Amino acid sequence: MGTAMNYPKNKVLVGITPQMNGKRLIDYADRISKDVDGELHILHIEKGGDIFDRNETAPLLQVLFTYGSKYGGVVHAICGKNIYAAFKKFVKDERVTHIVLGEAMPDSLKGLASKGMRDKLLNVFPDTNFYVVKREDDGQ
Repeated sequence: MGTAMNYPKNKVLVGITPQMNGKRLIDYADRISKDVDGELHILHIEKGGDIFDRNETAPLLQVLFTYGSKYGGVVHAICGKNIYAAFKKFVKDERVTHIVLGEAMPDSLKGLASKGMRDKLLNVFPDTNFYVVKREDDGQ
């Protein structure tokens, strides 16, 4: 009997914020995870010490986490003083192979999906596949 090949499984990570746009991001990441036969991971990082610091955060995240769980996604919610550092650590620790981020709002220069942050992440993880989902103009 032969031995199974030991190779890293693809892991598709989608970073979400407590916005309904997260459903589109989860849908996109789910399609990629199916295409690459990978695991779907859904991540929210809250700056500070409590992911539910803001009253509106908990219900929106619950909706998104429930939505993502229907796809079999593994849900992660973490806190950190530095969102970029926490994201980078998560990607490294979990050996993420594909990252899906939503396009940053024009005034959000520090967002993970901003060009500067993407470039930093690409330099740190050159073998990781990155996808940036454009924002929809839905009047919000």
